[in-house]
Amino acid sequence: MPAMILSCETLESLTDPNGLTRKDRSEMRAMTCPKESLPSMVTESELKALDDEHSLDGDKDPKTSVLMVKEIVGVIRKGVPEIRTCYEKLLVRKKKAQGRVKVKFVIGSSGRVEKSCIDETSTALYPVLWRCVIDVTNKSVFPKPRGGKKVTITYPYVFYLLI
Repeated sequence: MPAMILSCETLESLTDPNGLTRKDRSEMRAMTCPKESLPSMVTESELKALDDEHSLDGDKDPKTSVLMVKEIVGVIRKGVPEIRTCYEKLLVRKKKAQGRVKVKFVIGSSGRVEKSCIDETSTALYPVLWRCVIDVTNKSVFPKPRGGKKVTITYPYVFYLLI
C-alpha cells in the first residue's frame, strides 16, 4: 500500500534532503544572520589562532584592551554543558546529527549580549540546536568591554559523534 501524504508539510518533509519541514525552515530563517550584519571584530579562524593572553583589538595590556580572548572564551565555556545537553536530546531523535553551528553575537557596553544570530554557513541544520545555542548565548554575561565599545564575535560550536 503506498504512503499517504496528509498535508503539504508532510510532502515537504519527504522531499527536503535534510528532512526539514516548512516550519523548520521558517524558524531557521528567522535565526539566520542578515546579509548586512556587522563584521566580527575577530573571525573564527583568528579566535582559534589566538591564545588566552591575546586581546581582541591587538592591545597587549589587559587593562586597556577592549576584551581579552580568555574573558570571552571563559564565559562561552560556562554555557557548553547546557548546549551539550541539547545536543544529547537531539541525538535521541536524530541518531546521526552532527555539524557546526556558528553563532554571531554582539556584546554591548554593559557586557550583556545585545543580539545574536546563526551564521548562514552553519552545517548542523537542526532548529532545536540553533535555538539552544542562541538561548545560551543570550543568557551569557561577559565582562564590560573597556572603552564602552561593542564587540561582535562569531563563535563555532562543532557537534560530532564519538564512535
